[in-house]
Amino acid sequence: MSAHTFEPELDQPTPRRIAAREGCAHGCGLWFVRLFCLPHTLAGPFLVYQAVRAIVLYLGVQYAGTDVEGAIVQKAEHSVKKGRYYTADYVFTVGGVEYTGHVQLNAETYAALREGQPIPVRVWESAPQAGHSWDGSEAGSLAGVKGLCFAALAWNAGLSVLVWFLYVRPWRQRQLVRYGQPTAGVVREVALSKNGKTPAYRIRYEYTPGPSEIFGGRRSGSVKVSPLKLAADVKVGDVMTVLYDPRRPRRNVLYRFGDYKAVGPSL
Repeated sequence: MSAHTFEPELDQPTPRRIAAREGCAHGCGLWFVRLFCLPHTLAGPFLVYQAVRAIVLYLGVQYAGTDVEGAIVQKAEHSVKKGRYYTADYVFTVGGVEYTGHVQLNAETYAALREGQPIPVRVWESAPQAGHSWDGSEAGSLAGVKGLCFAALAWNAGLSVLVWFLYVRPWRQRQLVRYGQPTAGVVREVALSKNGKTPAYRIRYEYTPGPSEIFGGRRSGSVKVSPLKLAADVKVGDVMTVLYDPRRPRRNVLYRFGDYKAVGPSL
């Protein structure tokens, strides 16, 4: 393999000055998507907080709670398109302070209740307003705790993909172009990928990061390139510039197809 000539803008000392390869079309567009998705991103930590809170309250009620007397103050029947459901409001007193609760009931339990009827309420005195339970209500519902935990897990699993593409991947590429060490990479495979609506080329390449005795020999990487015209001239055996992180040589970017490029020093 003949000696590979690196792009001249990579000869400047690090940290290099960089710019989005597509200019504002990439940078401004990325920030627009980030702002659009910000409420969904913030919802992830909030759901985790709600799930942890529900677990703490459930354990507090079950294992540190005490039984106090409460009373039904109101019950109601509600009609919706899918049928009917039943609710009841109740009160209980802890330390001379009156607290209220609300619960949804099945038809049988609802029919057996009467307003003013005394009921036993289990209360965690450290947090009586949220940490109380009657007939599986509020913090006493294990099903509710499981539901919140599942919602937090499912939401954040999907959110992690979003965070990767909107924050982590762009940041890593910026750092690689700013501080990365250039080396020659050899294209080993160019395959047409038809997954999704937009066809793209999947390019697999190999590179050797620095002295092989230090970094342990050859590494491999891959990149998905779309639209097709950007990589139409790439062939197996072509030599291209790869930028890698000297501290973590597995992190790399095929410079020609990265989202960012180095620019010459300002005059």
